[in-house]
Amino acid sequence: MKYISLLLALFLVNELTAQSGWVKKKNDLYAQVNYIGFQSDNYFSIFGDQVTTAKFKQNTVGLYAEYGLGKRFALEYNHVLYRWNSVETTETVSGFGDLFVGVKYGILDGKIPLAIIVGPELPIGNAALISRNKSDPNTFLFLPTGDGEWNFLTTLAASHPIKGLPAYISMYTTFNYRTNYKSSNFSHQLRSGVEIGFQPLNGLWLQTKVRTYLSLGDPEPGIDFIRGEGTEFTVFEFGGSYEFIKSWMIVGSVATYSDLIVSRKNLYSSPNFSIGVAYKRE
Repeated sequence: MKYISLLLALFLVNELTAQSGWVKKKNDLYAQVNYIGFQSDNYFSIFGDQVTTAKFKQNTVGLYAEYGLGKRFALEYNHVLYRWNSVETTETVSGFGDLFVGVKYGILDGKIPLAIIVGPELPIGNAALISRNKSDPNTFLFLPTGDGEWNFLTTLAASHPIKGLPAYISMYTTFNYRTNYKSSNFSHQLRSGVEIGFQPLNGLWLQTKVRTYLSLGDPEPGIDFIRGEGTEFTVFEFGGSYEFIKSWMIVGSVATYSDLIVSRKNLYSSPNFSIGVAYKRE
């Protein structure tokens, strides 16, 4: 059987929510379900070279939730509920993805709240999923819905309301300790982001976000195109939320990759969009 390796766009840029220094109070809840659509034939290699390939498509439904436990503690839940992957020459394959469960602790409150979030990402997605070529079933690609390895993430996040305006700024840095899938060891990652939010009307929030992914160390040969090993990028995202009835919001965003801060490596690059519904209880 002929075997082909292909990079997976497992690092879709539309994270369901940006990290902040605020921690939910006891029994407060925020939950958000998003649909993210992505397709691209514009691939950047592990060395940053840009090439055109068969079009890769990915559709994802995800759930993010934060629940306040009290005494500055909260739980975070971030799960790829379902994901569809395909290349225009292959069949579509699908399945549920990986799950992050973390504990958030408010180190500081007041004008500049500071929080730390620690937790594992469980490899419950299908890490060995294959997609067969439409014209030649003996040829296939690896298109997993999960990366097959345990991730241990530590995030430090700070926020600050902007004086005199219905606005805020949040910043975060995440260290992702990656482990291994079978005999392959992965490079660790450093993720950073900034979000600015503004409320022009009651119930309406607009956000601008910038995020970066940076791979730490030299990528291990032989796994570059399968598990996002060595993947790097900068993302600009513009979105917002509108509370259409009490406690319920419509959320959406558009995001695109860039080389402005961290150059693109080992990923497909194209604008993508997300839309969803959120609920808050305070």
